[in-house]
Amino acid sequence: MSLQTLREAYPWPEACPDVPKDPHKWFNQKEHAKTFRHLLVDHSAGRHIYAEIGSWTGGGSTSWVLNNTALHTICIDTWKGSREHHKVADYAKRLPTLYETFCVNVWPFRARTTPVREKSEDALGIIKGHDVHPDFIYVAGSHEEDDVYDDICNCIRTFPNAVILGDDFTNSKGQPTAIAAAVERCYKDGIIAPHELQRIGRCWWLTRNL
Repeated sequence: MSLQTLREAYPWPEACPDVPKDPHKWFNQKEHAKTFRHLLVDHSAGRHIYAEIGSWTGGGSTSWVLNNTALHTICIDTWKGSREHHKVADYAKRLPTLYETFCVNVWPFRARTTPVREKSEDALGIIKGHDVHPDFIYVAGSHEEDDVYDDICNCIRTFPNAVILGDDFTNSKGQPTAIAAAVERCYKDGIIAPHELQRIGRCWWLTRNL
């Protein structure tokens, strides 16, 4: 089992889908790019695989990683949307062709991108089952507290040597979000220690394994 067998299990379409490009994203230069550069570029020595939970259109974190690093990127997403996406009209309208849009946006980089169309709790075990071990995991899927807590715990349990990072620790007003609440639960349950958490604005990461 290997990255090759994972790619064979989750192949790209034979032809690029015939849908328009849509770079819709939640990614900014001030916080996200600075965080990604610090981790994925400054700490890239000896590291080769980046995985992300929640890829959306591929126009945000996916695009930045593919354009700024040589890392192989594993995109974990159902491309069906989380609960919050179905509640907002601007997001919901993208759902019928979301996976096809992702493929169009990332098509030039498909040789080093593997889209794993699964729920995160299943995908992590599948990836490990192929003897693939991400060096970085970006937690940006469902923003429900229980889901974020489970994603963090599952990432640490399945890939204890990976660098874990995420976003939306605070909202646009600087107030703590459900992600912050999930991290707090991880403190209380002894999953992570408070001193491990570092942040740049909304973005966060754990210093373990750096």
